[in-house]
Amino acid sequence: MARIRGDGICEFDSAKDGLVLGSEEAIQAVYDEAEWDETPPDRCVNFVFHTYVGFLTFVIQREHRLSLPPNLAREALWRLHRVNLTWGLLAYGALFIPLLSYFNYLAQKSYIRAQEKRLELLEPGSCDVGLRAVVAERSYPLREIWNAIRGECETDTDLLRDIYVRDADRDAWQSALDGLRSGGYDMIYSCNDEIADLPTDVCDLFDPSLQKCDQVLFVRFAGMQANSHSFLPHTIDFVIDPKEVARRGQLVELLKFVRCLADATGNDAILTAEGDPDAIIYRVSPAGSRTE
Repeated sequence: MARIRGDGICEFDSAKDGLVLGSEEAIQAVYDEAEWDETPPDRCVNFVFHTYVGFLTFVIQREHRLSLPPNLAREALWRLHRVNLTWGLLAYGALFIPLLSYFNYLAQKSYIRAQEKRLELLEPGSCDVGLRAVVAERSYPLREIWNAIRGECETDTDLLRDIYVRDADRDAWQSALDGLRSGGYDMIYSCNDEIADLPTDVCDLFDPSLQKCDQVLFVRFAGMQANSHSFLPHTIDFVIDPKEVARRGQLVELLKFVRCLADATGNDAILTAEGDPDAIIYRVSPAGSRTE
């Protein structure tokens, strides 16, 4: 049960684990949601809250310290308070937990509001709604990319995503492979379903004798795998299964992979819907990145 981040992670025996499982999942959901936030620290507010979970003869008190934009902070605060009102009512000292939680909730809510007012003063002429709009705009670029990548993969099990470097040539292919090697990516090359050594010189990949065989390059990183099934001099193309992009950290690593291709080749690299290079989800150029 130590997967929840924060101070004072507790180790429980199996009997207690079963009793607090629901509360652990509820608290973990708060942290998972906060993990997506990318708001700059100077636009965030801080709060501290305690949760109480237990059953009859025991209670586990946990302290949570979070830094989030004001609107997300209020939501996270309420959800933690709700954990106490749900899972703390059976704990030892249950008569006092709702009151402790309520007064802590009110105090931290006021503290969030006071910090929010100071943030508003940093943007003359902005109102509460305007500030929240700015925060929301800055907070969810990864979430939008995540939604676009995952798409309908829960219902369409054959859904894939493509990664392209267009307007490439053999030099770009060589640079891409060199960049992946120097980036520490695990690359496996197969020819006609047999593992073989990946040629150091990319020209060997375009040898007419190899072009007749089924060549595949597997690039593995962060629990994901990007595959290139065709070696065409004018296009670098990888496919990835979006179901493998299960967490925010993996999404970040996937975008780093796209960035590596762009930086190595000196060309734009794009992440797109399967078989549709014009349905761009994410584009990155060597000089900077942008999303579409």
